[in-house]
Amino acid sequence: MGHVTVVTLEEGMRRLEVGISKAKLILDGYPPKALFTSEEYMKYYDCVYSMCTQQPPNDYSAELLQRFKGALEESLLLKVLPSLYDKDGAPLLVELLRMWTNYKAMTKCLGVFFLYLDRQCAYRKNDAPLQDLATFHFHDLICKHIHQRMFSAAASLVAQDRNGQSIDTDLLKNISTFFIEIQDQEKASYYHNFETLILADTANFYSRLASQWLLCYSSTDYVLKVEQCINEEKARAHRFLCPPSVEKVLWTAHSQLIDQTANRLIEKRRAEKQDLTTYQELLSRCADLSIH
Repeated sequence: MGHVTVVTLEEGMRRLEVGISKAKLILDGYPPKALFTSEEYMKYYDCVYSMCTQQPPNDYSAELLQRFKGALEESLLLKVLPSLYDKDGAPLLVELLRMWTNYKAMTKCLGVFFLYLDRQCAYRKNDAPLQDLATFHFHDLICKHIHQRMFSAAASLVAQDRNGQSIDTDLLKNISTFFIEIQDQEKASYYHNFETLILADTANFYSRLASQWLLCYSSTDYVLKVEQCINEEKARAHRFLCPPSVEKVLWTAHSQLIDQTANRLIEKRRAEKQDLTTYQELLSRCADLSIH
């Protein structure tokens, strides 16, 4: 048998560091195709493969896993988090989504380098897949630090839309998708928290609106306004929420506009000496809007 050259820890890490440093440039917007050839991907994969399959004490799987985690931490703490410090509102969400997209591309690139290590993690079952580790790190090192500003910015977009202001609807849809992608069932469900915030804001918004409309409109006009409003809310919610969340939003709006004001509406109708039958038909029509 021929002599097998052992890749030392120092030599292997030195080779990989070149690839890791280049991969970090993806966070600045460089496309992976412009940074790596197929041959380079294979070179870094072979390096990791050798370091993982050598006989002890030259099996460096544990050290490689720590280096992968270190590369994630360096990228997040030195590049991603500082880019978000001075931003709020829509600019915060735009930058967050830009960095998330670039971060996913970077970790996918690193995943090719460390593919054999990832397979070892899957085999051992006590280590999370590398892509899951990447998501956990983004959650722990980024989202935990900005979650209040993040949710406030997203809720503000919804409020602006309800008030007739022009917003970037794609941004709202994309941040909702981000909440689904980043959620960790064991630690935090960002989409669930976002949904809870939206439902609370929905209740407050339509509670105030109901009080205003009861003073300004007849009972018939009030119900017609509700019908129009539910239609608008349905279209709005469908643009950025999952179907179960849309249903919750519509029921919340209906509850504040109709259920919570039912007695006052009936009294108003009677004071106007109007037919209650026609009024009930209008109410049923509004209920149908919330269901379908």
